Amino acid sequence: MRTIVFGIICLCAAAVSLWAAEPPDAGNRPSDSQGVQIDWPPAESTNRPDVEPPDASPERIARLIRQLGDPEFERRQEAENELAKLGHAAFESLQAAADDRDLEVATRARHLLRKLSIDLTRPDDPAEVAALLTNFHLLDDRDRIARLDKLAALPEGQGIAALCRVVRFESSIVMAKYAAVALIKRYPTDQVPMDRLAKLLREHLEGSRRAPCRWMLSYAKFHDAPRDAWREWETWTNKEIELARAEDQNTDARIVAELAAQQVNWVERASGGPEQMIDKIQLVFELGEQSEKDARPLVAWLVEQKAWEALGVSPVVLAQRLALEPRSFIYGLAEKYAEKGQAELAETAATKAFQLADDEVQESQRLRYFLGLKLQQDGHFAWAEREFRHVISSASASDSTIDDTYQALALMLHDQAENLRAAKVLEEYIAAIKKNADAGTNAAGASALTKELTARMDYYLACHWRDEGDHQKERLALEAGLLVDPMNPELLIAAYRLPGADPLFHDKIRDLVHKAVVKMRVAMLTGSDRAIACNDFAWLVANTEGDFDEAIRVSRESLEGQDDNGAYHDTLARCYYAKGDYENAVKHQIRAAELEPHSGLIAKQLERFRQAYEKKFGKPAPKPEPPRKKTQNVDLLDPADMDPFAFFVRGNHGRA
Repeated sequence: MRTIVFGIICLCAAAVSLWAAEPPDAGNRPSDSQGVQIDWPPAESTNRPDVEPPDASPERIARLIRQLGDPEFERRQEAENELAKLGHAAFESLQAAADDRDLEVATRARHLLRKLSIDLTRPDDPAEVAALLTNFHLLDDRDRIARLDKLAALPEGQGIAALCRVVRFESSIVMAKYAAVALIKRYPTDQVPMDRLAKLLREHLEGSRRAPCRWMLSYAKFHDAPRDAWREWETWTNKEIELARAEDQNTDARIVAELAAQQVNWVERASGGPEQMIDKIQLVFELGEQSEKDARPLVAWLVEQKAWEALGVSPVVLAQRLALEPRSFIYGLAEKYAEKGQAELAETAATKAFQLADDEVQESQRLRYFLGLKLQQDGHFAWAEREFRHVISSASASDSTIDDTYQALALMLHDQAENLRAAKVLEEYIAAIKKNADAGTNAAGASALTKELTARMDYYLACHWRDEGDHQKERLALEAGLLVDPMNPELLIAAYRLPGADPLFHDKIRDLVHKAVVKMRVAMLTGSDRAIACNDFAWLVANTEGDFDEAIRVSRESLEGQDDNGAYHDTLARCYYAKGDYENAVKHQIRAAELEPHSGLIAKQLERFRQAYEKKFGKPAPKPEPPRKKTQNVDLLDPADMDPFAFFVRGNHGRA
């Protein structure tokens, strides 16, 4: 049973083969001044002035290898010792000898290869390189691949020479190919200056006939001979596909994926589209049945890479040809329709995605939960709510998934000022928890969680009545929540600001705020998550009373190491606002809005800060950058082309 990974890879490679006759014009190749600037390392020196280099001529190496099978033991041992001195210079000849018909030759050649593969370091390697190569041969495959990626990520190209050594001399051909893949991923041809990289690859790999070495020498040609590189790359990709088709142990799907992805990248930079692409794609799937299990991450990849655009087919036809579980794929199409203002088509596509049948129910519901979070993050709240409610209604979903989903849905509704609906979601959740507790399921844990959720539900109810202008009911909801959790920051802030409150109530709330501040100071010193404790402290003080300078300092501390946390920037902005520093308040609230562009609460607070800024400075306040939109130069389907979506709602995930 081949994986869907292999199917996708073959699809990409088959698609690109049509372009081989007309590879991208060299004028489309980015100049060396584009992309990432890298201080490349010098070439690895092999000349030692104080050491006489051994004779490593092909003739001598061939003679020594034949001598490995000499009838006399001393002669065999002499040849092995001489080959060991030659080291990696004899590597490829020894590889060929490892399959020699003479068992003695083959055995000694394999012994030498193992020794050569173990010693991949050089005396002048940087410390980081040496550490990553230490005991490399003793690691399992996953850890070895991880180290290869770390070598590629070393600054200033420090790991390039070492990766080239692995490509050329590692005894495992699969691991050698992964070293090549690590280089390809780290140094894409359209993002880094290729002239120096090409020179390094040639210096380290020239002359080798090993497959991954030949790949990288072709890769170097993308710098100065892109047409030749294009044709050679197609050859290497097709050969690797043939190995995978034959289930050969000398490759795997992830290796083929990177070769094919390189082709796709170049297709996307060319113009036009092949007319016979559909037939080529169909041929790919003659390879056999595909596995559903690996489909989901690749669906996201297809959407990201705009695979239908690169392949010159309509999105629906591509999804149909792939015959995989296409929920994320179709949601990606729905988002593109929405971006183009085609609301009816967007809703139709989103509905089709939602209606797809579930396969492995528990796993599928967890994936639906994460999909709901993604849809929410992108501002598609109705679609997200529909996915969340589907998870909640699924009796077979795991408890943790249902717990997470209830809370995510309630928080999303609160953020969008749907406070009454948010409270009802939590009311339903609390009832479900109590029902499970009555059945004997974790009664102690259920009690603690119910207390927290009840306080939050009362807070949402208070927000609802505040929005309705009924401050009497707002006060009742706040008092009910504070009876359950008198230290809840949101309840304390809302009660502190309650309009028309009598002095006795206000004094009571101020006293609770002071007690909560003391408790939070202790949590900042002793709690398990200092960042959360700092954020809670700063948020409470900034929205009530206290030392605003301390709140700013503590809030900034919560952002250390996580500058991409929109909620924490929202808190810091509020701290500056409380102090009257509207310039910094707007600055950090803009950062929060850019990180969470669809948050209603963050947007509302930004508008308040901008108004204060404009009133103080008498000039327009800065605005956040609009959310980045995905590229839209994809010809989407006309309304008349929506019928092909029907196949998605058939049984077995739309398989014909």
